[in-house]
Amino acid sequence: MWLDRAYIAPRRISARIKEWESNDTCRLLFQVIRKMSDEDGVQVFYLRGNHDHEMDAESVKTVMGSNVEFIEGSLIYVIRSDDGQKYRIRFAHGHDWDIFNTYSLSHPDDPLGGRPIGYFVTRAVATSDKPDSETGAVSNSKQAKCYITIVQQRRFAVF
Repeated sequence: MWLDRAYIAPRRISARIKEWESNDTCRLLFQVIRKMSDEDGVQVFYLRGNHDHEMDAESVKTVMGSNVEFIEGSLIYVIRSDDGQKYRIRFAHGHDWDIFNTYSLSHPDDPLGGRPIGYFVTRAVATSDKPDSETGAVSNSKQAKCYITIVQQRRFAVF
């Protein structure tokens, strides 16, 4: 969503989901997540970040199944040890503390349309010499051989 060319309107999440569903790698990832949550009994949580801010509970359910829990904000996970002590782990996406990427400082009526300044900077930088697809942008780079849009969307599983 942040890698769309700066001079075009970003695609809506419904269009992105259709793209992911037609991508073999994304389909495989979603199948594995569904299997973990549906068949293997693994608790899977989806914690939204700044690059996937348009994702909501319904979108997560569509691509990953109804057993994946969408988390709005932060997750406090409680673990009990064998000796009865209780521990809490807080999971949150780092953009909340980054002044350029946090949505908490934006307002829907502001001149930036409710988006953080980092959104516009990223789109401007991504536009220069950008291949025609997000997959091509990273798969052609030295840093990665394969790019899956969904991997950027911070999520984790607790076993």
